[in-house]
Amino acid sequence: MANYTLSKEIYSHLMNGKMLNKHLLDNAGDDTVNPLFIEIIDNKDEYVKQYKMSGYHLVIAPINDPEYIYIVATGTLDGTKTELAMKAMTMLLVIGQYINHHKFKLSKLTNAKSGGLTQDDF
Repeated sequence: MANYTLSKEIYSHLMNGKMLNKHLLDNAGDDTVNPLFIEIIDNKDEYVKQYKMSGYHLVIAPINDPEYIYIVATGTLDGTKTELAMKAMTMLLVIGQYINHHKFKLSKLTNAKSGGLTQDDF
């Protein structure tokens, strides 16, 4: 059964155009499990039905090993061309160009303990 307190927080998060990631980065630079993500995965059918009744499609991707969740309006012709998806693709494109231009390794992004990109990089 869904937790209504977490459900309100999830709704606010998703309706503001944000994604829910499986992991969050804590203050020590370690990955921690996102309780909002786990709430949806544990009660997937309820959340899919809730957002479908509200005119949205709950996207849990990738299908086999979910890592992130977001919503798209029902009736969108191509879910990959939503405003949220375009913002994410643009951000990734800019970050990729920056990494290539400065000849960084991709691990600079994926290894938060060794620094990752700094605030100055952005």
